[in-house]
Amino acid sequence: TTVRFDHEVMGELSYPRGRFRDEYIEAWTRLEAGPVTALELVGELPRPGGKDAAPRCGYWLFCGDRWARVVGPKCGQGLVAGSCCASLAQLEMVGDPSAIREELQTLYEACWGILEPSGKMSIGQDAWGPELAGQTYYDATSEVGGTISILKQA
Repeated sequence: TTVRFDHEVMGELSYPRGRFRDEYIEAWTRLEAGPVTALELVGELPRPGGKDAAPRCGYWLFCGDRWARVVGPKCGQGLVAGSCCASLAQLEMVGDPSAIREELQTLYEACWGILEPSGKMSIGQDAWGPELAGQTYYDATSEVGGTISILKQA
């Protein structure tokens, strides 16, 4: 995975395969900076779910020594985001549970972790990979998770 910061945009390229899915490209734009930083997903290729799938939305959040990443369909799209239910159990009672679970595991991503002073990012919890807790998401020193480069204005 390669991450590049160019002014207000962060680009992420996974080649030949990302840690969690096949090759992809994502573009994120910074919403806010300061003690809390937020990045919003502005595009990704290929789209999980196939070329005809609706674009997803997502956010990276950084606050102090904590970080979180969430990605999923936009509100109103798909089985889950297109429904209004009090819980997943309720949604599964009115819909096809296997189709709902498939959509969740295919189109949704959620994880959080700890940002250490060295810049290493450790996973606290991953929605689909409980075994990933405690593992390194990114570390520049060991190159786990790829590389990050920042393009500075001339």
